Amino acid sequence: MIPFLSNKSRRVKFQIVANSPIEIWAGTDDQLSDGVLIGASSDKAQVEYTCVGNSYVMLKAEKKSAVYINAPDIDQTIAESEKPSFTSIEPRVRNNTDVDRMMQLLKYNQQQNEAMLAKERENMRAEMAQRFADQPKAETVTEEAAADDTGAETTS
Repeated sequence: MIPFLSNKSRRVKFQIVANSPIEIWAGTDDQLSDGVLIGASSDKAQVEYTCVGNSYVMLKAEKKSAVYINAPDIDQTIAESEKPSFTSIEPRVRNNTDVDRMMQLLKYNQQQNEAMLAKERENMRAEMAQRFADQPKAETVTEEAAADDTGAETTS
């Protein structure tokens, strides 16, 4: 017996999957004294009807058949069979102290390498700046020497 309780008009909708022929009966009381056959199916069915107030649905199937109901309007939680157990499914990962030590050493090495690279980059920038500062002087000297080597005499 599946109850659909309401104090006003409501639409009832659910799906049924079974591996044998089934009958779907609905009524307005829990004894199903005014029950009406609203459907029959051999495997899969979707039931939808509107009623005013409470309604109850009963499914009739063969004894050893499996019947599954998908009714989003009904609370489908299962009552607790025993006291809840709060054990963790996945155990907490505990790192080995050697692994922790190695990770700290790796981080320390990485910091040292980054500091050395930063210092080397700074030295390279300073050296490149010095070369660029020296370069224009060398070009002007070579240009003056090239102008004097033309062999042309200047007269005043």
